[in-house]
Amino acid sequence: MSYMKRNKGFSLVELSIAIVIVGILIAMGMKMLIPLVERTKRAATREAVDAAVAAVIGFAETNNRLPSDLEFPGVVRNSKDVWGKDLIYLHDINLEVADSVCARNTTGISLKTCASSGCATPVDTTGDVAFLVLSGGANQNVQTNTGVSPVKVYNMGLPGIDDYAAVLNRPEAYDDIVERVVLPELRVKTGCLGSLLNILTIEIPSGFVLSDYITNIFASGGVAWDDSVATPGDTDTADDYRWCVTGTLPIGLSYVCNGTLAVSASCAWDAATATETGTWQQCTHLEISGAPTEDGAFSLPVFVRDNADNTAQRTFGMSISQVVGLHICTDYRVWNQESASRYFVNGGGCYDIATGGEITTVATGGLLQNGEVIVRHTGGGCGGSDASINYNQAIFADNNADCCVNHDQSDKTCP
Repeated sequence: MSYMKRNKGFSLVELSIAIVIVGILIAMGMKMLIPLVERTKRAATREAVDAAVAAVIGFAETNNRLPSDLEFPGVVRNSKDVWGKDLIYLHDINLEVADSVCARNTTGISLKTCASSGCATPVDTTGDVAFLVLSGGANQNVQTNTGVSPVKVYNMGLPGIDDYAAVLNRPEAYDDIVERVVLPELRVKTGCLGSLLNILTIEIPSGFVLSDYITNIFASGGVAWDDSVATPGDTDTADDYRWCVTGTLPIGLSYVCNGTLAVSASCAWDAATATETGTWQQCTHLEISGAPTEDGAFSLPVFVRDNADNTAQRTFGMSISQVVGLHICTDYRVWNQESASRYFVNGGGCYDIATGGEITTVATGGLLQNGEVIVRHTGGGCGGSDASINYNQAIFADNNADCCVNHDQSDKTCP
C-alpha cells in the first residue's frame, strides 16, 4: 500500500487570523514605541539646551559679558531643538555691557516655579537670574512668558498653560524645557575675582548722652564711582558710593555724607528706570556724629549702591546710655540769679526779668527744651549779650534732679 504525501497551506480563515494578530502586535508595539521616541527627543532637546547654556557661559568667561540676542545663534553649536524650533534665549540686557558679569551682583530677572495656572503660591522663587534658555517641547508651543519678570515656569504636564504672547495662544499641558543660570553661579563659573558690593562695617560703637560721638561706615567691592577729582563738598579723592538711610537716629546725632544726609522713609534703586527712592548722596563713607541727648536702643538701616546698579543693606544697632548719676528732664525752668534785673531773649522775645525771677514763665518763651538757648543781654534792652544757657548745660547744672536751674548754670531748688 502506498501513501501519497500531501502539502497543506494556510486556509483563508487562518491567514486572516494571522494578519489580525500581526496587526495587533504592530499596534501594541507602536503604542510602546511612541513614548520611547518622545522621551528620546526630549532628552536630546535637553542636551541641546544644556549645550547652549554651556556655550553662553563659555562666551561670558571669555568676554566678561553675555551675548546679545543677535549673537546667541552664533555662540551656540545648535540654536534649534530636535523639532526644528528655535531655542529661546532670555537674559538681562545690562549683562551685555563690557565687563558687566564681574561688575554686577543683581539682575532684573526673577523666576517662579508654579504648581497652578494662577501661580498664587509659587513652589519656589529664584532671583538675580542672569539668563535662561528654553525649548517649546514636544508640542512645539512655547508656553513660558519671557516678556516679563518674574518668568513663570510650571510643573511638567500642568494643563491649560500658554503665557507666551509671541505666537498664537494655545493653552495645553505644559512641556517647556527650561534651564536657567543665576548671576552668582555665572560669576563663579566665569572666574570673577572681584568682590561683591557689601557694607564693610559690621557694627558701630555705643555712646553716652551728651558725650561727643563719631563713627564711620564703609563699603567695599562692586564698582565705585571714580573720585579722582574731589566733588564740591567731598573733600577727599577716594572712590565714592551712594548712601541712603532710614530709621530714627538719637536726637543730637546726624548722618554726614558730603553734607548732612536726611533720613528717608524708604530707600530703593530701580535700575530699569534709573530712579532713586529716598534721599541718596554720594561720598566715600557714611559718618554718624554729634552729641546724643536721649538714651535708648536704636535700629539704623543703611543702604549703599555702586556705579553698576548693585545695592547692599545692613541694619546697625546703636545703644546710647545715660552717664551714671545724670538725670535728664525733657524741659527745664530757668531763673535770673543776678542781683539786679536783666534782659533775656527766650523763645524769640526780649524780656526784662527781675532779680530772682523765673525767665521761663514769660508768655512767649516757655521752658528750656532740647535745641533751645536762653541768652542774657547787658545794658538796657537786648542790644548785646554776655552769657547764655542751653539745654545740655541745664542737664549738667541740675544736680538735684528737679528740672530747675539758674541762668548762670548753677543748680536751683524748685520753689
